[in-house]
Amino acid sequence: MPSATFLAGKLGVREMAIFPRRQLQRMLNELGSKLKRPGDLLARLDNKDPDQVLPAEYELALGWAMSQIADVEVEPSVGGKSPDFLVEGFFPGLTSIIEVAALSDDALSGESSMERTANLIGNFADSVRKRASDHLHFHFLEKSGYDAVQPTGQIWGRSTYYRKRLTSKQFKLTEPHKSQLRTWLATWPPPAPMQLSGEGTEVIITWKDYVHPMTRVFSSMPSLSHSLTDNPVYRRLKEKERKQLKIAGPDFMRCIFLGDAGCRMLRVPAERDATRRVVSGEEAINYFLANSTVDLVAVFSPRRRYENSVDYRNNPRIWHVHCYDKVQRPVEFYDGLKKVAELLPSPRLHGYQARSWLRQDMLAPQGRGQYRSATYTSGRNRVSAKISARAILELMAGRMTADDFRLWALGEKNLFDHWLTLGFAISDVKFEASGSDHDDDYVIFQFEKDPNASPLELPSSMPPKDTD
Repeated sequence: MPSATFLAGKLGVREMAIFPRRQLQRMLNELGSKLKRPGDLLARLDNKDPDQVLPAEYELALGWAMSQIADVEVEPSVGGKSPDFLVEGFFPGLTSIIEVAALSDDALSGESSMERTANLIGNFADSVRKRASDHLHFHFLEKSGYDAVQPTGQIWGRSTYYRKRLTSKQFKLTEPHKSQLRTWLATWPPPAPMQLSGEGTEVIITWKDYVHPMTRVFSSMPSLSHSLTDNPVYRRLKEKERKQLKIAGPDFMRCIFLGDAGCRMLRVPAERDATRRVVSGEEAINYFLANSTVDLVAVFSPRRRYENSVDYRNNPRIWHVHCYDKVQRPVEFYDGLKKVAELLPSPRLHGYQARSWLRQDMLAPQGRGQYRSATYTSGRNRVSAKISARAILELMAGRMTADDFRLWALGEKNLFDHWLTLGFAISDVKFEASGSDHDDDYVIFQFEKDPNASPLELPSSMPPKDTD
């Protein structure tokens, strides 16, 4: 399938989810008059579930960016369906029906299934021994091999490789399981790991002194797909086509925009595997297009300009946009996509990082702020400090201790104390707004030598000495 790639972005900083809250509010304000159900979108944006927040961010941001360059109708009625957007003028001479989706690795990683099993076992363990679950680590096993595939009417077939993580959403804690756990927990701490099996699940449970809630489940199997159709990218594309786009006739340009919300197949769609056993995102998308009525799929992925570089200097996060079309078209046909990539606010995190931060509730507006880094300049008679405005506010509000503030703003060495010792005092204070590109601002403190903090000195201008 023909494809194109666009890159766009400005220098970004590691401080927020995919978009700063100020940017989200600006986009809401500017797109607000077109929204059919703004309350629903707002509820998704302020949800604690990453699978609600990140798709809503992509939907809002892409709708806003397209509205800057084309005529956009949100949730139009087309053949009894309500796709996300109907856009005039985005692709030359065509009316486009566009659906937006964001994908994570949850379906491939088995994360939710493993967490569900860990919760079932942990809750029962707590009923046997108080807070036992705080010490339990769950290692889910895997199996791999080959399945024989014999085409109809043929004697000889071929084998297909499979690799499967042994976890299942159908897992139930049976009475034999409970008896096994009671026996294992009778000795505290349990002297050796135990293995628990059932309903497609094989897990080794280990007692540890400390287990972080975000790392209590583990599987050695990476988030990879070995099938063109049995993967989250293909399934979501088919779902969008069936529910929203199939009714649209050939007079429309039928498009699906996919956002990387922590999905390996979308982060680098063309990634190839040396064994040829792994299906890439690009292969799944092209297979879908060849067997569907959808015309175009575009992938939006936030990552570094040079992803594999260890040097972050001049290596900002930018938007990588990959476009897959059923037919060969002139490159200028995709100018709308290129402009959208340029209009989107700079991404603050990779998709998988944003998902992790959201799961840890690190982005709540009333939680700990995302502070801008402090910077300092010094001279012989004047020094200055640029400090996070949010950090200063939290210090004054009593939400941050003086020790935490000092460590964040100053590090181990307290420059304020050093400057005061040298006789410097505050001579001026200014506010430096960062606009909507950041969720924090700066307060700038100027320091100069001041008699209130230094010994008195002889005046600089003295009468000449009497020579008599």
